[in-house]
Amino acid sequence: MKCSSCGGDFPSNQIQVIETSRYCKTCTEKLFAPRKASLGRKVSKSIQSSRKKSAQTPRAGRVSFIINSFVAWIAAPLLLSKVLPMYTNKVSHVNFGWIAGYELTLDRLLMGLIALIMSWFFTVARVKDVGWPILLSAIYCLPGPNAALFFWPGNRKENGYGGVPAEPSKLKKAFALFLICSLVAFVIVKMLG
Repeated sequence: MKCSSCGGDFPSNQIQVIETSRYCKTCTEKLFAPRKASLGRKVSKSIQSSRKKSAQTPRAGRVSFIINSFVAWIAAPLLLSKVLPMYTNKVSHVNFGWIAGYELTLDRLLMGLIALIMSWFFTVARVKDVGWPILLSAIYCLPGPNAALFFWPGNRKENGYGGVPAEPSKLKKAFALFLICSLVAFVIVKMLG
């Protein structure tokens, strides 16, 4: 048998008849294979996928938020309280009469500002996980209101802010539980006595 495309001989058991023409196996694969995407389409798909990825931002689950809040409001200020006094002037302070015995020094002001900024970044990721508007993170980054985010469950599906956050390890879960229990115990002790 002769191929209608290349004119070559081929065994009759390999014949492919398409619209009354006979093609060998090689020509059939070349002529009737599915079209490959053009370079323009490949680049377009690549750009679209990178835009989609850049539009999606990280989300933080409850466990990560609890640990990050601990870092922002307790661990970082403790570390900074050892480092900042070496670099700030202790003479610059403001005495508030309505807060008995408390003076606002530059190092305390910097520690509070750094803790607030860190907390805001972590709160933005947590608010995204819940699916709320990002503007709410301005309220929930403060100690007190952010406790609601400790217990509010996040979306277990992909939302407009990105994919589901990774499942935390058992060690992280245990540490977060320890931090919550410690916080509750501290609040109860302060209320009772």
